[in-house]
Amino acid sequence: MIHHAMITTYLPSGFPVIIYSLLLGIGVLIGLWQSVLNFHDQEIGLVHLMLCMIGTLLGARVVHVLFSWSYFRSNISQAFSPVQGGFDWFGAVVGGILTAFLIAAIQKLNGFELLDRTVPLWYTTSIALWLGTFLTGQWYGPTSDAWYAIPIVDEWGSFAERVPIQILGAGGTLLVWILLDRVFKMNISKSPGKYFCFTLIGLMSIVAAINNLRVDPNRKAEPISLDTSLAISVIILIGLIMIYSIVAKSIRLKQRNI
Repeated sequence: MIHHAMITTYLPSGFPVIIYSLLLGIGVLIGLWQSVLNFHDQEIGLVHLMLCMIGTLLGARVVHVLFSWSYFRSNISQAFSPVQGGFDWFGAVVGGILTAFLIAAIQKLNGFELLDRTVPLWYTTSIALWLGTFLTGQWYGPTSDAWYAIPIVDEWGSFAERVPIQILGAGGTLLVWILLDRVFKMNISKSPGKYFCFTLIGLMSIVAAINNLRVDPNRKAEPISLDTSLAISVIILIGLIMIYSIVAKSIRLKQRNI
């Protein structure tokens, strides 16, 4: 059942257009436009980006099904019918990264450089998702009477003065984008992978921090929730990849000097 607060309009056929999906679509389109500009051959770049998006969607759906296997094992057909929702952000991250490296391997490209060129898409999609949760009553913060609290809807359509953690998530994402864009964008070819790695660390840090402030029913009561654990795992993995890259580069330089 789709909550009334999540619907913005209906198509002539009666199909509901959901605010969350509408914002996500806008974010993706803006991200595609900005990311395509990072490619020398923009037509090929667009193809690579579209393939990465398909990989992202597949990964998001597969991980959602795996995390909810207790339900889907008795409803296998619904695992192949995502029209009612059911995508996991962690699967989207893994799917997008693996697809980029697969494309790079087939096309004999540098996978990290390819990921660097997709960075704007990651940012705009993340910002759209944060704004979507704000407007549809998801991932909301605790009630508060502080000056910075604003009326925020919950999943039942009721408003209360709350800490605007979704807005903090969107604003933090934009700030990270501005800062890292100034540092790394002009050096994509010289230092492939750094732009994307630091971007993902920034995005995952925001997810981990904001997730601990949530009070919505989907946030389990554990001290460290699954979302926080997954975000921290991604940060650690990216850190290990960066350390490996630095060590490997150092070894190559030493071998050249021998």
